[in-house]
Amino acid sequence: SRAIAKVHPSILCGVSTDAPTSINDRRNVWCASKESNYKLLADILGEICDLFPSEYIHIGGDEVFASQWNGCASCKQLMQQKGYTKTKQLTDHFIARLSKEILKEHGKKACVWDEASESGTMDKDNIVYGWQGAPEALAAAKKGYKTIVMPGTFFYIDQNPSADEDGINWGGIIDIKKVYSFSFPALGFDSTVMKNIIGIEGAFWSELLLSHTPEYLDYQAYPRLCAIAEVAWT
Repeated sequence: SRAIAKVHPSILCGVSTDAPTSINDRRNVWCASKESNYKLLADILGEICDLFPSEYIHIGGDEVFASQWNGCASCKQLMQQKGYTKTKQLTDHFIARLSKEILKEHGKKACVWDEASESGTMDKDNIVYGWQGAPEALAAAKKGYKTIVMPGTFFYIDQNPSADEDGINWGGIIDIKKVYSFSFPALGFDSTVMKNIIGIEGAFWSELLLSHTPEYLDYQAYPRLCAIAEVAWT
């Protein structure tokens, strides 16, 4: 969103269509009240839908800094019209328009990150990717969403495998024992909840390859990817 705002700054709140691009503006949230934004997204997502035959299209919905809507007069007006009492409800509004209007028109269903499912009002046809942690994935499944479990604290193979090796560490040190220790029953996933679990997924964010050789991906992936696979299979 921040990248497209550099090309189309008018997607941001309080910016006119003829405003110059500001290199210092680091806002990254689409204005939820601008019809021009939904038209632009319909164009972008429409092209993506035509390119990929998959029934599902991932539209994100994570790390939305809803505070950027707080100072927007038109977003406040939209909230008043819809009877919203919390700014975060604009997230639900935004996701609903993308999934129910744009993607549905192309015969697609939406995939989203777990933040988009927090209110429980999102369409149950949407698939949730539980990345923040096992509790967030569990919460989504309890709300009735089909869920892919991929907590960063277990299945993100861009994290450090040890304190002496490369990677990032917001999720802690994730060695093969940590990956293999993942247990649905131990984390509160009972038989009822498991009916909504599609499976698990490992993640490696490719921008981390930019300062490394191509072999870095293999180094990070193995042997942890084998442990992820066995957890999934069993």
